[in-house]
Amino acid sequence: MLKKLIKFRRSPLFICLFFIVLVSTVSKLYFGSQEEAVDKLGAVVGYFERKTIHEIRRVESELEIKERGNETTRKPIIEPRNTSVKNALVRVQTQKLPVIKKSATALRKQERPSYPASRNGTWEKSPKNFSVKKADKKIDAIVSTLKQAISTTVRPHQTYFTDLKDSTHYDPYLKTVMDIKAGCQNASSYDAIMAVHSAPKNAAKRNMFRWLYSDYQKTSPYKIKVYFFVGQVKTFAAQSNLVAENVKYNDVIQGSFYDAYVNLTYKAIFVFKWLNEHCQGLRLLLRLDDDVFAGVHQFFDAWKSLVKTEANTIMCDAESNDKVRREGKWLVKKSQIPEDRYFFTHCLGYFVALTPDLVPKIEYSARRTTFFWIDDIFIYGFVATKVGA
Repeated sequence: MLKKLIKFRRSPLFICLFFIVLVSTVSKLYFGSQEEAVDKLGAVVGYFERKTIHEIRRVESELEIKERGNETTRKPIIEPRNTSVKNALVRVQTQKLPVIKKSATALRKQERPSYPASRNGTWEKSPKNFSVKKADKKIDAIVSTLKQAISTTVRPHQTYFTDLKDSTHYDPYLKTVMDIKAGCQNASSYDAIMAVHSAPKNAAKRNMFRWLYSDYQKTSPYKIKVYFFVGQVKTFAAQSNLVAENVKYNDVIQGSFYDAYVNLTYKAIFVFKWLNEHCQGLRLLLRLDDDVFAGVHQFFDAWKSLVKTEANTIMCDAESNDKVRREGKWLVKKSQIPEDRYFFTHCLGYFVALTPDLVPKIEYSARRTTFFWIDDIFIYGFVATKVGA
């Protein structure tokens, strides 16, 4: 009798009764009203009754499994032996796989082995005659389902790789405020057009470009035409200086965006838009920053030796799977790029050479790509990947 009493004290039922008495006493002292205490106590009793019933069913289920000798068939179903698939499951975007996520959770909670139904992808209870040999076949089915789910998972940076239905939101930033007189109609007479991203204040650097590349004696046998692209300025004096410079040299094109590093993507799209509209017969595009000076002869030697095709080609200093910066000047917020890396190859845009067929492709695709303020990633990552460059 004493042993039974000790065993009863350790049972869930005794613990439940103990908590009922304890809660009843505390409730009367705390609530002051017996009716209020009874309501609260009823909720507590209901909870412990459900817990007790669940515990009894769990023990009965374990005893039933032990009697049938099937407890060794449970672990392989819960954890696939193929660790690569197991790791891949962790990487799956769970929001795109609600059925599998929910089913996998349910599978871990089941006491009996389970298997996936082939038609609707849900998990069903296994029959009583479930065997280890059948379990192996069902594991293969699970692995196949997971592989198919992983292959159809949304790709990284999907927002930027999906075309926008409306591209007109870029239009206000891509208007030409100041243009050149002659345009670029004779582009075919040059070996390359050099499009330079320049800050409005950098007149001295622009003069250096003119001295280096506008003199045929320095670039012979190659003929280069240089154009500078700038944004709008804050002061009337700065704008007057730009106008005077353009009157003198006729090589400065100004867009309708404010000139700032956070607007470099607008400048990049503006360059391709202007070239596509004005430079018919373009043979080669060189895109530079105004603090980069390229050796013309060295470049053309490298271009001829490395580039084996005249279409859909970009030559640049490239980075693959570059880390997304979360601090500093080039900080990118999680809301903009949730991934920790850029899962593609992109150019460092200080010097890029492109075949002419890419100009209209990039201009068209860029206007239909969600805005991202770092131009190297936007143009030579997202957009270049979309056009297959």
